[in-house]
Amino acid sequence: MKKTALFIFIFVSSFTFQKLYSQVISEKTARIAAANYMQIINADKQISQNQLFSIPIKNTSISNPEIFIFNSETDGFVIVSGDKSATPIIGYSY
Repeated sequence: MKKTALFIFIFVSSFTFQKLYSQVISEKTARIAAANYMQIINADKQISQNQLFSIPIKNTSISNPEIFIFNSETDGFVIVSGDKSATPIIGYSY
């Protein structure tokens, strides 16, 4: 029983400390990361930040989103993390 309680305490503490020390990124920074990544995977096409449209996500904090989703009309989409402690590009499709 003590081992289980200790495990739960450590598990919950790790998430608490991660939230305390996380660094939120802005939509502008996320848009730059998405445009750069789309430029890398589509080297033959010129992609600018203005071609990416932000997709609103329901049930998330507007001031502190956990992810950003940017869509390009012709080149797919990119999912960008809203926190610097995570991998910048979470997913994409083209």
